[in-house]
Amino acid sequence: LTAFGLWRKLGGVPAPKTDAGTEYEQWEAWQAQGEATCSIVYGDNYSKLRDNVRSLHPAMDAWMVVEGYGRTLSRPGLDLMRRELCTVAQTAVLETSRQLHSHLRGSLHAGASFEQIEAVLSIVNPLLSFDEWKRVKELWKTVRDGWTGA
Repeated sequence: LTAFGLWRKLGGVPAPKTDAGTEYEQWEAWQAQGEATCSIVYGDNYSKLRDNVRSLHPAMDAWMVVEGYGRTLSRPGLDLMRRELCTVAQTAVLETSRQLHSHLRGSLHAGASFEQIEAVLSIVNPLLSFDEWKRVKELWKTVRDGWTGA
């Protein structure tokens, strides 16, 4: 909530009066969009991800697809590539290596170039300790060197 408040204050743009994201009768469309978006992000690992999350709890799988990938990441505005690049920045700063790995690949699946990802990583570099920056660069090298486009 604090972040949204700052975003509104600094951006100078008031919140919309209405938003399609509040119309819960659209959940089936969000589910379909979420499945499509999540499938793009995870590529060949999509089924494995869904199985893993479902094994944690079926409600978590439904929430991830409908709310996370459908209602949120598939909404109008930024395209998926830019959303994935933002997620790369977030997961790098939060030091969540497993999620960073997924979203480095997700950025590539969504059409980002190596150069675009490296530009995002260079932006977050000053926010990381030396050791964490080193881990991020090593992880990126592993993803980049192993990338086959799948």
